[in-house]
Amino acid sequence: LGELGPYWRNLRDTKRAVLLLDAMNEIPTGQRAGKAEQIKDLIGDNRWAAVVVSCREHDFQQSLHLHLNKLSIRPLDAPQIRAFTSAYLGDDKGEACFWEIAGGQALQEMLAIWQEAGASEQQFWTADEIPRTNPDVYNKTTGAQDQLWQNLRQDKRHLIRMASNPFLLSMLVAIFEEQQSLPTSRSNLF
Repeated sequence: LGELGPYWRNLRDTKRAVLLLDAMNEIPTGQRAGKAEQIKDLIGDNRWAAVVVSCREHDFQQSLHLHLNKLSIRPLDAPQIRAFTSAYLGDDKGEACFWEIAGGQALQEMLAIWQEAGASEQQFWTADEIPRTNPDVYNKTTGAQDQLWQNLRQDKRHLIRMASNPFLLSMLVAIFEEQQSLPTSRSNLF
């Protein structure tokens, strides 16, 4: 706690301290039941101004259920990723960063084709198949473009999937800001 160390009890006792228990999912599985009881005792102390617990949802186990109000953070979608990159880097750099994450100029051009055919940007990012009627995108694109879009939608290792995690997106943006580009492979990125 640094300089606050000597004062934490007083801060807690006057309800001016928030207890943050971050990354609960990192408690070893075999220790979770015992730790959950200790944590319940700790958070049951009404001297805290508030208690915040974080845990990845897929790691959350019944043994860690603490009967707290729950807020789930959903993955970001492409428009949210785009808004974040623009807000963080400014419009021009943000757009450049977003399209590097999304798949480059070829994908950006494909979005324009979809929109010219009458599809929305939301459809482009979320459709399960290339629309053939209302709007007919399929007859406006080439086989290579269709394959590019299918890779975007189906490849679990695509950067856009990584960027849907707010923490990883902030890291991608920081790398882009420093290097003005992103590494071409995930291994180089990490």
